[in-house]
Amino acid sequence: MGSKDRWKNLALLAATLIFIVLVTEVALRLLWRNGQYAVRIYQSAPYLIETKYWKAWHYPNARVHFVKDCLDVSYSTNSFGMRGRDIDRSGGGIALLGDSYVEGYAVNDGETIGSCLENLLDHRHPVMNFGVSGGFGTVHEVALYQNYARYFQPGCVVLFFVNYNDLYDNVNGASEGLIDSSLELTYPVAAGFDEIRAELARQSSKVPASESKHTPYLFRFLSQSLRVIGQSVQYWWNIRTDFSDALINVYMEPEAEAVGKGWIVTRNSLARLKQLTEEARSQLLVVDLADPYQIDANWLKVAALRSAKGKTLNPTHPNERLREICASLLIPYYDMYSDVMSYVTARRMRFPYLSFACDRHFNKEGNSLVARLVAQQLQARFGVN
Repeated sequence: MGSKDRWKNLALLAATLIFIVLVTEVALRLLWRNGQYAVRIYQSAPYLIETKYWKAWHYPNARVHFVKDCLDVSYSTNSFGMRGRDIDRSGGGIALLGDSYVEGYAVNDGETIGSCLENLLDHRHPVMNFGVSGGFGTVHEVALYQNYARYFQPGCVVLFFVNYNDLYDNVNGASEGLIDSSLELTYPVAAGFDEIRAELARQSSKVPASESKHTPYLFRFLSQSLRVIGQSVQYWWNIRTDFSDALINVYMEPEAEAVGKGWIVTRNSLARLKQLTEEARSQLLVVDLADPYQIDANWLKVAALRSAKGKTLNPTHPNERLREICASLLIPYYDMYSDVMSYVTARRMRFPYLSFACDRHFNKEGNSLVARLVAQQLQARFGVN
C-alpha cells in the first residue's frame, strides 16, 4: 500500500469516527430532551449565600431540587435559613452545629439528623439545624453560634465533629479571616441579632445568574458510565477507592503539621464555645461523628499500606485527640465510633455501609442511627426526653 492510499484510509477512518460521534450526540440529545437528568449535576435554584461573619448560610425559604450521580433530593429551608420546620425564638430547643452531615446533604427533608431527632423526641423539643455544607469546620460553627444561633436561646447545643475534614476546614479559616497567624479566633462579631438579619437579607438579595453547561452529551454519558463502573468495582471490592494523603494523614501517628494546626484551632474554638454556652446557661455536648472511613475496615487496610514509613495508622487517633481536648475543657463528649461499629458489625454491612454508593455522606439509615444515639445521650446526660 502506497503512502497516498494510507493517508486516504486514515482520512476515511477519521471521517467515520466523527460521523459516529455526531450521530451518537444527536441520539443522546433526543433521548434526554428533558435535560436535567442528562447532566451530571443539576440544581434548580441557589442554596448557599456568603456571609462575612461565619462564611456560609442558606437562602431563607428556599426550595431546591438537587441531582448528582445517584442522588435525587429536595431541600427546603425555613424563614431563618435552617433546614427544618419554621420555629420561633422562645428558647429551650436543641441547636445542632455541624457541617454537611448535620445539614443533611444528599437526603430529603424529613430524613436529616435534626428531623429524625425531633421525631424521636415526639416534637417536645424544637430542633434547630444550623448545619452548613461547603468547607465548614469547628471555627465556622462557633462563629455561627456566637453571631446567630445563640439568639434562639437553645437549652442544649450539640456540636458534631467530622474527623477527616473539620481539621483542614479549621486551618482554612485563616484565609477567610476567622483565625490569625497564631491560630487564635478573629472572626467578626455582630452587635446583635438585627445586624445579622440585615446582613443575611442583603446577601439573599444577590441572586446569582444561572449557569448553563454546554458539555457534550456524549461526554456526559461516558462520564456517567465510568462512574457507574467505578461504583460497581467498589461494591465488588467492598472498599472505598479514595486514598488521598490528606485523608490518610488524619489517622496517622505522629501527626502531619496541617493536622496539628487543625487541632489547635479546634481546641481554641471549643474553648470559646464553652464560654459562650455557659454565659447563656445552655448545656453543651460535643459529638464525634463516626466517619465513613473509620468504619470501613478494608479502606483502613489499604490506607495503612500507603502510610509513610515510620508512621502508624490509627482509625481512632482523632477520636482520642478530641476526647483529650474536651476533657481538658470539661466539655461533655460522646464518641459515636464504637456504637456505630457495633451496629455495622451486627448487620454484617458492606460498602457503602451507612452512606450512598456515589457519595460518602450518610443516607437515611445513617442519619436515623445518629439521631437515635444522640437522643440517648441527651436523655442520659441532660434529662432531655
